[in-house]
Amino acid sequence: MSPFMTNRQVRRDLRSALGTLVAVAALALGSLPAGADIAGTSASRGVGPVLGIGMDPEQFHVGLRFGAGELSNRLDLRPGVELGFGDHRTRGAFLIDALYRFRERWDVWQPYAGGGISLGVIGHDDFNDDTEVEPGLNLIGGVGKGVRGNDLFQTEVRIGIGEAPDLGLSVGWLFR
Repeated sequence: MSPFMTNRQVRRDLRSALGTLVAVAALALGSLPAGADIAGTSASRGVGPVLGIGMDPEQFHVGLRFGAGELSNRLDLRPGVELGFGDHRTRGAFLIDALYRFRERWDVWQPYAGGGISLGVIGHDDFNDDTEVEPGLNLIGGVGKGVRGNDLFQTEVRIGIGEAPDLGLSVGWLFR
């Protein structure tokens, strides 16, 4: 058996890890308190794409964010998944973020801040056996604005602590 992983093996490992992350997300969402607004009466529910860049590692990332609703007044739950490409590695990540909105209204620019946890699965492009699973923490700040009816446009800055990327800049759209 070769000590090097083939491209097919790296993709299989990443798919397997992301499948595990999705299962963990489903369990996490299922275990929320009964008062959490997951059923969707909140203006913070929906799903949408996110695009961005990160530093250390230097990567371009794409993903999906899920507006799962309010945990309490103006405290939103936003899980998500991302794939990052570049810097000789591919990074898949599962995110669970709690974001505090400073205002109630979405028809004006809405600042928010919060934090989150992440679980990243990193595959290296040199095909060695160094697939890694790394937890991390994120400090998050951004602004969002309601557009096109009930949709939400958002821009965001993430500062990583631990094994999360050191800095991330993203734009996204949450379709409600």
